[in-house]
Amino acid sequence: MFVSLVPAIFVGCSTSVTSDERVHLIPVDTIFLSGNPEAIQPYRSRIWDDGTNLLLFIPDRRLKTIHVFDLRQRFPAAEVPLNELTDAAGPKHQGILLIAPVAPDRLMARFSKGSDFFLMDTRGRLIKRWLVEFESPLRNHKLLDVQPFQVLGPDLVYCQIVFDHIEYIENPLVQRLHFAGPLGVIIKLNADSSVVDRIIGEYPAVHRQGRFYDDKQPAYTMGPGGDLVFSFGITDSLVIISPGGEPRKYYAGSKQFTKIKPFNPDSVGMAYWRRYTCEKSSYGQIVWDQYRQVYYRVLLKPIASVNDDGTANTAMDKPWSIIILDDSFRILGEVDMPSRTYDWRFIQVIPEGLMIANNHPQNPIYSSERLSFTIFGLRNDD
Repeated sequence: MFVSLVPAIFVGCSTSVTSDERVHLIPVDTIFLSGNPEAIQPYRSRIWDDGTNLLLFIPDRRLKTIHVFDLRQRFPAAEVPLNELTDAAGPKHQGILLIAPVAPDRLMARFSKGSDFFLMDTRGRLIKRWLVEFESPLRNHKLLDVQPFQVLGPDLVYCQIVFDHIEYIENPLVQRLHFAGPLGVIIKLNADSSVVDRIIGEYPAVHRQGRFYDDKQPAYTMGPGGDLVFSFGITDSLVIISPGGEPRKYYAGSKQFTKIKPFNPDSVGMAYWRRYTCEKSSYGQIVWDQYRQVYYRVLLKPIASVNDDGTANTAMDKPWSIIILDDSFRILGEVDMPSRTYDWRFIQVIPEGLMIANNHPQNPIYSSERLSFTIFGLRNDD
């Protein structure tokens, strides 16, 4: 039985890559868009689909513009200037720009170094600003969500609570404080103010036992019914937090996941962290596909931090796979993805299939003069 068979024309190889004969991700199409992948942040992008408009919003690294592409027509739809937004935020409260479209011509935005939320239109005009006052009992614990925040409803947003990255890497005490705290906070945006609606979640027990890992910000997605589904880097289980309900856990692991050694408390620092992130397994993104009613969970596999020729690897070079689960969190299978081809940080879903960026420099179709994405159709032969 087919879970999904996507009718499309694919430019390139026609064979699927899979480690489970029941489940296949089949390349069915390639999308090319104008733009320099080095100048923008495709892994901070968001999709808007209302049945009529299918839009891709991508902020650039310079905080000058948000690029909006029409994915059906495959051409630029708008360039959103950010000067009004950056002036309002001020230089000390910027950092990474995080966005979430709420209409074809409107989006919410916030900066990773600030707590405030902004509503703006696609002409760059600010419509509203919510001042968010969040006080944590932990020093330097703040709303610093380097992942896109999640709009839960017309007046609710969720974002995670983390420490400054450098302080976290270099200070074991900060690691201990961080994992003792909550996962995040739901903010209620009222007409003229904002309040903390509730603080939610906690880290798994393995994080709170005095052993620390590079897992300070779990991936998450919003599933059906408003469920927040968390994927922690070092644990096989997903944690699901439903509105008003108790957290639930479901096994969603891979047989290819290898045991992880914790941070060496005597070897903290950025050089150690870079080597550590290459040489360990970890789970990455979790994505809900509302069109095919499945979840995709990324597994990153170990790689040597330095090659035999002396060149350095990064997390982009790691071999990886995608675990596919149904809407009840039953594992349907796992698909191995080609190494050094796709960018596992950019995974989006559109009606035609799973959209993954061809952003690795060793991908034959990679170009610094255009964006390209491969669309995969999902097939389940059970």
